[in-house]
Amino acid sequence: MSISQSELKKYVDAFIIFEKQAHGINPRDTLEGTALRLKNYEGYKFNVYEKCRDLLKTESSYTDAVIKALPGENLVSSYYQGKLKGKLEKVGRDRFEDALKLLYEKDEDEQAFNAICDIVGNEFAFLGFIFFLKDKTKYMPISSGNFDVKFKLIGLNANLAGNCTWDKYQQYNEWIEEVQDYLVSNLNDKITLLDAHSFMWILNSEEVDLEGIVLSGFNEAEDEQLVSNINGPVNWDKTKDFEYEAKPLKKPKPTLRNGNKTYPRDKQVAMNAIAHADFRCEMDKSHRTFIRKRTDKPYTEPHHLIPIAYTDRFDVSLDREQNIVSLCSNCHNEIHYGKDAKRLIVKLYEQRKKLLKDIGVEITLEELLDMYGIKSED
Repeated sequence: MSISQSELKKYVDAFIIFEKQAHGINPRDTLEGTALRLKNYEGYKFNVYEKCRDLLKTESSYTDAVIKALPGENLVSSYYQGKLKGKLEKVGRDRFEDALKLLYEKDEDEQAFNAICDIVGNEFAFLGFIFFLKDKTKYMPISSGNFDVKFKLIGLNANLAGNCTWDKYQQYNEWIEEVQDYLVSNLNDKITLLDAHSFMWILNSEEVDLEGIVLSGFNEAEDEQLVSNINGPVNWDKTKDFEYEAKPLKKPKPTLRNGNKTYPRDKQVAMNAIAHADFRCEMDKSHRTFIRKRTDKPYTEPHHLIPIAYTDRFDVSLDREQNIVSLCSNCHNEIHYGKDAKRLIVKLYEQRKKLLKDIGVEITLEELLDMYGIKSED
């Protein structure tokens, strides 16, 4: 079982997009754009390692060093830290010290892993922590439930939670090494194993939200398909009597394609929105356009102001005419790719915020800009 290179690529590309938008840095260009940026999110682990390694050198026993290293570190839960002290009192510190010597002095790693499990229980986070202290180029911290979720994003059913064994831990570190190899090949050769671990940790974090960018990218392709659909043989006469309906509608069920969640887009809803705008660009009705094929109507494109990719954040459907603006090709491309996209989004938000509220969608300008990867203060 191996990581899906194609799925991992999506998240690497999303990391590049995020760093360009949030910090003006291309992670492919400089070390600052990769390893250092990752340390900004997860750098405390590097500090933990150095501080705890010093304790291993200066404390009178490995047991004292490990116990002193634990408080305040979220790599091992505070609940387990308290539980550990009780277990050591029960089995005796000497036995635990002998197990740590197998790890830190005799390089009997597998034997040490099994011995420590026998003494203090099969706790992956704790085992990962003390092995990480031995060698950060070989062993990584582990939160088994969280990494089951993260590995699934890149095509792996890791099945780590509840399976604290030496073989599973070895496999886990090999998977992190696969990620490191990919990052080294596609970003730069300074990426360490701990950097790769940090990259995995931010895949679906609230701070960075690479998953949201990946999902948005997938939905962008769906948006392009919607534009194509309404350029086909469609009946624009159905839009003649359309009027806004000021009530929320239940959101549809999503579908999964290649492991990505997507929500359907109704081409009739998009056509209604364009017709309601009188087939003009809502940024500026004077913007030049052309006549659409098979009709006598000016050509504009539908754009969901609140991206459909963020449907999960709301309890109602976003595929509504009130959320779809009619834009000329130039404005539509600018809102997706332009340096001055914020100007367009702010204007459209002010035009639409009351209409959005009518359909049960309440959102601040700051929240909307964040969906486009734009800081409100920019």
